[in-house]
Order: sequence, then structure tokens, then C-alpha cells
Amino acid sequence: MGITTERWWTSLSDLNHPGTWTWGQSPAAVTALGNSVVWNVEPDDSAHIENCGAMNIQGTISDEKCGEKHGFICELPTSGDCPDGWMSTDTACYLFSDFSDPYSFKTWNKAKVYCSNVIQQAGPTAHLIYLETAAELAYIRRQLPGVNMTSQIWWIGMNDKLHENAWVWGDGTSVNQSNLEISTFYLGDSPSLTQLGCPPNWLRAGHKCYYFNSNKNYTWQSALNLCRQRQGNLINIQSSDEKHWLEFESRRWLGVPFWSGLNFKQDQNLWYWSTGLSANRTLIHWDSEPNDFAGREDCAFIFQDGTFNDFPCFLPAAVACELDSEDAPCPAGWTPSLDEGSSSCYYIGNTTQADIATWYEARDKCKALSAPLDGYLLAVNSADEMAYVSQLIQQKTPTSLGWWTGLNDMKTEGQWVYDTPFNNPIASNVIKWNSEPNNRGGHDYCAVVYYGGRYNDVDCGDTAGYICQMDAYGSSSSKGISCYQLKYP
Repeated sequence: MGITTERWWTSLSDLNHPGTWTWGQSPAAVTALGNSVVWNVEPDDSAHIENCGAMNIQGTISDEKCGEKHGFICELPTSGDCPDGWMSTDTACYLFSDFSDPYSFKTWNKAKVYCSNVIQQAGPTAHLIYLETAAELAYIRRQLPGVNMTSQIWWIGMNDKLHENAWVWGDGTSVNQSNLEISTFYLGDSPSLTQLGCPPNWLRAGHKCYYFNSNKNYTWQSALNLCRQRQGNLINIQSSDEKHWLEFESRRWLGVPFWSGLNFKQDQNLWYWSTGLSANRTLIHWDSEPNDFAGREDCAFIFQDGTFNDFPCFLPAAVACELDSEDAPCPAGWTPSLDEGSSSCYYIGNTTQADIATWYEARDKCKALSAPLDGYLLAVNSADEMAYVSQLIQQKTPTSLGWWTGLNDMKTEGQWVYDTPFNNPIASNVIKWNSEPNNRGGHDYCAVVYYGGRYNDVDCGDTAGYICQMDAYGSSSSKGISCYQLKYP
């Protein structure tokens, strides 16, 4: 069909270590440093060949080759009723092309012609969208995620065909670029910050901690379950201070919608927070909403400017959690450390056969068990911590398979490190090898810990139990809480 894409996945990511970009996620992953990665900034045309404007799902603008085939957005200026399938405001109607139809992908010129001919009746003529005000851009940004969660882009009505960087709309008027967000910034995890009384990667504001993550989308119920697993809840607003802070903080989102805790009780005709408290409407900035379109919009997104819009609860969106406790314990199922100077949680599991895993599987299980926080395989850093973990192991039924730890020498034979760089280097006299490691199998690159606290190098593809570790919710500079979970066969 000639549909063009200029986006390819690479192994580069900052998953589990926001802000630090690495090639791959293995223990030997290489950090992308200096000028080894050239981040794209739009518009990036220096040869006058990318002369037409397009918008991505974050609502940011880029210059593209006009002959490429993309989606498009038509605009019909009118204060009357909109045609079927069009979205409406007080001043215009908008039509978003259907990405499920391969024939809807068009070059910029053909998209322009299509929009001008789509309305076959007397009255105003439609055209590729002109984003002439910041308010209009904000409205479109809020609609895009509900239209289609996609990596594709939409043509808009701007071009610089006559003179490079002299952008004009289809009617020849100049583009006011101060109203547009012209970049390719994408929101990922919340900043990696240490916030007093908050879990890692959560933001602190007042007596609450907040977590924003757009790396994965959830239905409203799934998002709520995720927040509750972290002993928190979906965002709910209980004060004007919190309302103003959220409106300010949301400016970073660039059009990405997040689920809020708002949900509508049909039998009571009232909006409630997921905490069960009724919503104070003076604290909710509705964007000409709610309208309960088709009678099934019972949950609410929060958008970039802090406005709310009701949507069906089954739609996918990013998650925004809050944690009300300043000194929350380790999550359910995780065992706290007795050391006040520690800041970890350790997970102790059961003895079912289903829990046996390879080293790689165990590492993934620890990440899944701790999500959306950053869990990892055991990485002890003091003799006291090792002694405490050994006590926990001794409370369980002995097994000859042992429990996986993060210790490995995959990168360089004989140089043992943890798979989590922030836990390295390993403190001396902490690991009890007891005549190991010996690499007897020739490829024993991962380490298990046994019942008595002794370590052994084994094949990473073998199966064993595993011990997971993560930072405690209530850790601070003065006092920390540690929790452990141990998985074993």
C-alpha cells in the first residue's frame, strides 16, 4: 500500500532505571553515553524535503515528507451540528482518519483534497486541521488517545513548501508556532527521584506520593488494581492545593491521558472517587464534560492541563497512582528487615514446584512481583544483611536447589557482580563461597544461595528458587524498612 513508517524499535530503553538509557537489559547491558545517541528534535529538515506537518499521539508536531502516506485530521468550521462520526466543539467539527482501514492512509496532498471534498453539501468547506490557538491544540491532544492508541501520525494543514521554516496553513496564513509543541519528547516513567517518605520513582506533594507511568496502558479496573497492589489508589483530589498541583504537574504529559479514580454511579447519578468518597465537583476541572456519550462513559481521564473527560472504563490509558501514607510498610507478602538502616523489602514465597525458575525467569518474576516499582534478585551489601537473609532461609524447608541471587560473572569470567549496577561494587567478606566458585560445568555464570547462607556458581539455565528484593515504601534518610520475599522449590 506504500504506507510509510520512519520508526523502528531498538534495544535502547530506560526500563527499571528511568533516565539511564542502556542497550538491552542484560547484566552486560552497555550504557548509552555522550553523543553515542542522537535524539531527534523537530523540525529536523535541513534539505527542504520534509515540508508538511504531522502530529503524533502526544500532540507534538513534526515535519515529514509530503509524499509519505499517513493518517489525517479534517476540520469543518461551524457552530451548528456536526456530521455523523465527527467530534464537535462550539466552533468546529473534527474527523480523524481510521487507521484500521489501509486505504485511509494518504499523502499530504491527497489528504488535503479528501478533506475539502468530504462534505458534499452547501455551507462551510472542510480542510486539513488548522491548529490556530493553544486551546484548540489542547482539545485535539485530549482526543487523540481515545481515537487510537498508535505510533502512527496524522497529517495536519501546515506546510513550508515555499520557504524552509516559513510554515503556513492551507489558506496561506502564517503558523503561530508559540501555540504548538514542536518536539518529539515522550513521557515515560516519573523522574528517578528520592522523595522523603515515598517509594522510588514516586513524586512527593504534600502528604501524598504520586506515580505516573505511560509505558503501558490499562483499563480503569486494571489500573485501580495495580495501584492497590502498591497499597495506594488511583489519583483522587481532596483539596484545592492538590487540584492546582495536579494541573501544574500535568503540563509534562504532552497529551498522554491517565486514569483518575473518578467513576460514575448510575443508580445515584453521582461521581465517586475509587476510595468510595463522593467527588467534590468544585475540585474537578471538567472540559465541557461529562457528557456520558452513548451512556457508557463511567470513568474519567486526566489530561495534560489537568482537565477531566469521561470515557468508557474499558479504554486503555496510562496509570496515575497516589499513596496517602508517609510511612507505609512493605507490601503484603514481603518480610520487613529488623535493621533500621536498611531500605529493602524481601519476598518470601511458598514451596510449590511451579515457583522453580531459571535465573532469567527469576529476574523477570521479581520485576513482575514488584511492579510498578523496581524489584530485582537478591543483592546483599553487608554482613548483617546476609545474616538476616540466612535466618529467613532457615525458616523454610531445606532444598538442594538453592535460591537465585543477582550475583553473576556473565560479562567477565571470575569477576562477580550484581545484575543491578547500583548495588555494585560488592562489599568484601559478604559472599560466603565455601570452596566455590569453580565453574565446574564450564558455563556456571550465575549464583544461588543455599540453606546455610553459602553461595555456589551454577548454570543460569538451571531451575531454582529465588529471592526478590526492592526498596521499602517508607524509607527515608533517618529510618528505613526492609522487606524480603523468598521463592523456593
